[in-house]
Amino acid sequence: MKNMFAIDSAFHRWGTNIIETVYINLLWLFFTLVGVGITGGAATVALVTMFRRKSEGKGNIGLGYFWAVFKKQGVVATKVWLILIGCCGIVLFNMTQVEQWARIIKNPWIIVVLFALQFTMLIQVVATSMYALILLAYVERSLKVLLFEATVMAYQFIGATVTLMALLAVLIYGSVVVPIFTFVGMSVFAMIAVKILNPKINVQEGGSL
Repeated sequence: MKNMFAIDSAFHRWGTNIIETVYINLLWLFFTLVGVGITGGAATVALVTMFRRKSEGKGNIGLGYFWAVFKKQGVVATKVWLILIGCCGIVLFNMTQVEQWARIIKNPWIIVVLFALQFTMLIQVVATSMYALILLAYVERSLKVLLFEATVMAYQFIGATVTLMALLAVLIYGSVVVPIFTFVGMSVFAMIAVKILNPKINVQEGGSL
């Protein structure tokens, strides 16, 4: 029993990892809600950075470091976040107007094509924004360069893109159906994203791809 609670025991490591996962997710929730959702991008970059450092064994994943990253990458991350919210809002609104399209456009095939284009745009915006926010956990970029590199990565690592998009969809759905997911969902996503992309993003902070 004593060995079970020893500092170097598997039980202790698992317990510590779970506590850290929930703690970092709570930081993400707090910093997102404090900014009424607008600061979600900066909070996400800080979240991913924390798990990146953890995976590299660098430690220092407390509130102080979260806040430092939040401030450092906040401006660019918030721009990415607002672009994501704005584009998704427009596309989702357009996709709900199928009945209006049908009244104007009589050809059903054109409507199908328009709907497919809107859905494709939605996927593209989400994928690019996802990679942009993850990239900011590794490098500093201007918004223009960041979005370009994020778009390239979304196609270059298509397998990782599909996996992470599916995971994101499952976690969002899970948070709605099982509210407790809200307290761990983003942390789980960040951990898996770092695990998948760390070997691919072979750069130093402030470096280039």
